[in-house]
Amino acid sequence: MELVRLPKEVAEAIEAIRDMETCGLKWECKPIRLLDKDVLRVMEDDYAQIIMIYLNESIENTAKYYFAVTQGYEEEQTPEEELAYFYNEILASEIPLYGPDKLSLETVKNARLQAIRDTLNILNIKIQGVNDNA
Repeated sequence: MELVRLPKEVAEAIEAIRDMETCGLKWECKPIRLLDKDVLRVMEDDYAQIIMIYLNESIENTAKYYFAVTQGYEEEQTPEEELAYFYNEILASEIPLYGPDKLSLETVKNARLQAIRDTLNILNIKIQGVNDNA
């Protein structure tokens, strides 16, 4: 079964709320129920608000959230993380050591890497190990 992907801030909010407890009148404490939208709605907590905003954005988000809480999820990568992964995949790719196209394949690889660095520099975005020149 494939896990749903949730934005990083929603995933962090779920984990933070999972660690919280609610205590009743007799000081009986129990975990907060993440599936109870009414409980989340009245909580005066930033994490609950993040989840409520996400749930109210679309019915698709609501379905993804409930699936994630019951079946599991993975965090979405930020654009920077995705680009760094893509860059490193290109960097690690093997260039055949034989054949007449060796030079052109290496040139294409270097051109792709340079295109990523140029784009990031134009957008003034620095990613460690990609274009941070460190």
